[in-house]
Amino acid sequence: MRDFHETNEIIGSLMVTIYISGFSIGPLFLGPFSEMFGRYPVVILSTWFLNAWILASALAPSMSALIVFRFLAGIGGSAVMTISPAICADMFPIERRAFSTALITLAQCLGPACMYFLVRKCSCVLSSPSGPSMREFHLRRFGLAMGKSRVDAKQSTS
Repeated sequence: MRDFHETNEIIGSLMVTIYISGFSIGPLFLGPFSEMFGRYPVVILSTWFLNAWILASALAPSMSALIVFRFLAGIGGSAVMTISPAICADMFPIERRAFSTALITLAQCLGPACMYFLVRKCSCVLSSPSGPSMREFHLRRFGLAMGKSRVDAKQSTS
């Protein structure tokens, strides 16, 4: 929010809410698409869709663009969680289906929980007052930082 000079806390909480809204609307379309076109293409395409909108969110020029990008990322992110029980039902016989579905659901729940603690542990580096903001971090990570390029930075240090 600091990068967009936004002080309204409601807009800040909207970032999570709008992603969850997309996450809840996505299965309405992606579930039937997986029945018509197959599970594999829908999962792969929606994962690429998610990645594209996450990248767009990292590089969003304004707060309104970020809200739209987060909503679209939520739609793309919902496919794997929605379609994975159906994939288990297709792959395993009835006797082993409960265990496989439980294992996939456990992984889907533990992944974000473990990532939360990892981010909390690493956030001290990124959120220090003298360190870069998250937007600057993403821009550097993708090599899109304004000013000196990596080549210029290497030449100035030598």
